[in-house]
Amino acid sequence: MKKRNCVLICTIVFLIILAVILVVVRMTPDQKYKRAMKNAERYMNKLEYKQAGLQYEAAVEIKPKEAEPHLGLAAVYISIADGFDEDNTEEISEYYNLAKKEYEMAEEYGAKHSDLAVVAEGIEKIEKNAGLAEPSPEALDPPKPTVEPTA
Repeated sequence: MKKRNCVLICTIVFLIILAVILVVVRMTPDQKYKRAMKNAERYMNKLEYKQAGLQYEAAVEIKPKEAEPHLGLAAVYISIADGFDEDNTEEISEYYNLAKKEYEMAEEYGAKHSDLAVVAEGIEKIEKNAGLAEPSPEALDPPKPTVEPTA
């Protein structure tokens, strides 16, 4: 009797796993994208940044020219960089650069100005706190005279 129950339970579990696999395999790219984005947001809310990053990366693979997952990745990288001590400049710099790259891609793919502003604020915070701000070209060149000197 126990053996029969075990076989029945194993069969049911196998069928459930098979059904789940079939559902996932049969999802359209749009469904997979939406699922990845939903999962990424759920992980972000739980402050599980690495898991969120994996989900945003999956969304980027499906729709590489969609701005939203690039913004999400930028937010992930900002959050990770923000978690390091100020002494870890190498790690902070790495995530800072990743965040800037994703920000630029989101901008290129038409992200909303308000969303870009939030991410830009995070990037600027990292620049300020870790001293990563690059000098502007104007800061490197002396000011040029506005009037030509007379001879």
